[in-house]
Amino acid sequence: MPRRNAYYNAYHTFHQKLGERIIRRHHRGRRVEKLYNATTSFSRRWMYAGELCLALLFMTSTVLFGNGEHLPNNTSLVYPLYQISTLECRTEQWETMSDDCKIPLPIIRGADYVTFQNEKIYTDIYSVLRGASYTSPRDQSMGAHYATDISSAKGTPLYAIADGEIYSAGYNSAYGNVVKLKFKYKGEILYAVYAHMDSITVKAGDLVKKGEIIGKV
Repeated sequence: MPRRNAYYNAYHTFHQKLGERIIRRHHRGRRVEKLYNATTSFSRRWMYAGELCLALLFMTSTVLFGNGEHLPNNTSLVYPLYQISTLECRTEQWETMSDDCKIPLPIIRGADYVTFQNEKIYTDIYSVLRGASYTSPRDQSMGAHYATDISSAKGTPLYAIADGEIYSAGYNSAYGNVVKLKFKYKGEILYAVYAHMDSITVKAGDLVKKGEIIGKV
C-alpha cells in the first residue's frame, strides 16, 4: 500500500508538472501570438497612415505650389533689361545718369555667340562672350554656365520676361538678392532666375505682367 501510494504520488506529480508546463507554453504561445497580431495590426495602421500622408502631401503640394494651370500661357518673351549703361558710365548711378550714358540692350540673336564674340560692344556687356565663346574646348553654343551675366550700372531696372508668378524673392548667400519667376511658355512651365540684384520690388506669390519692373541691377 505505501508503495502504491508512492507510485501514485509520483505519477500524479509528474502529470501535474507536465500539465503546468504545457499550460505555461500554451500561454507563452498565446502571448507571442497576441504580440504578433498586435504588431502586425500596428504596422498595417502605420502603413495606411503613411500612404494617407503621402496622398495628402501630393494633394497639398498641388494646392500650395500649384500645377501651373493658373499661369497664363506666354507665346512671346521680353528681355530682362531694356536699356543699359555704356562702359564709360558704368560706375555711375542709373537714377542720376544722363541719357547720353544709356543705350538699348544689344541683342545676341539666336544665341549665336560666335558671331558676336569679337565685337567690343557685346563683349563689354555679356560675360558669356568673354568667358565662353572663344575658340576653346568649351561648347560655344552653350557658354561657360547656364546663366548670362549682363553688365550695367547700379540701379538699372530689371523687368519680368513673361506674365507669371514670383516663386521666390530674397537673399541668397551665393547669389545675393535673387528673384525666381515661374511662368508658362508655349505650354511648358519654366523658371527665370535673376541674381546679384541691388534691390527687389516684388515678393513671393506676386503675379507680375511681362515688362513689369521686379528690381534693379
